[in-house]
Amino acid sequence: MHTQSPSTSAQIEEKLQKAIISLQLKEFKSIRKAAEHFEVPKSTLADRLAGKKTRSQTHEMAQILSNAEENTLVRWISRLTITGFPATPMLVKEMADEIRLRRVRVASSRNPTSTEIPPIGHEWIYRFQKRHPELKTCYSRQLESNRAKEATPENIQAWFDAFRTRLIERKYELDDMYNMDETGFGVGSTQSTRIIVDSTQNWKCSITYGHFQGSEYEFCMDSKGHTSKLAVLY
Repeated sequence: MHTQSPSTSAQIEEKLQKAIISLQLKEFKSIRKAAEHFEVPKSTLADRLAGKKTRSQTHEMAQILSNAEENTLVRWISRLTITGFPATPMLVKEMADEIRLRRVRVASSRNPTSTEIPPIGHEWIYRFQKRHPELKTCYSRQLESNRAKEATPENIQAWFDAFRTRLIERKYELDDMYNMDETGFGVGSTQSTRIIVDSTQNWKCSITYGHFQGSEYEFCMDSKGHTSKLAVLY
């Protein structure tokens, strides 16, 4: 026995639109007849004729931005990702507010009524990213210009060659060799920044020419595990 597969939401919506058009053209004398012909719920068809919104339309109206406006914002974030200057969450919120403000201005010019725009909440950015999973939050640390210019494969290899030559010339013992590690925090444009990027795009880093100040903590250990005192550098 052949059973008809249930219609998808898109198929039902298409049937509803056809039923509405047929009723507007007076091809059917009643809503019931149109609903039976197009195999759609009579109550749903009656609601649509009365102006009731679809679930997707209702959800879109509850959003800060419409689906089309959000897609525009996603494309803007994607372009910034590609150029190597990704947007911060604050910048994304400011752009969303600007898009919404332009829409309200156009609507106000057509229907001049006082409209109060509620501010975009702190949780909106998380809901926005949830609706667009390709947008990821990460931390970006800009590279100082002098490090970016000098940290080339040739310069790094030259340093190791000079280090090896020095070891051979001076005949250093392993006990006299220390490994030094450092950590710390910085103040300035080289600090890490929270950003939102399009994870589907390949993006390159940017170089900052800003001023950097910071403090470093250095720790040394030799080949036998002997350690030095912790040093703090300002």
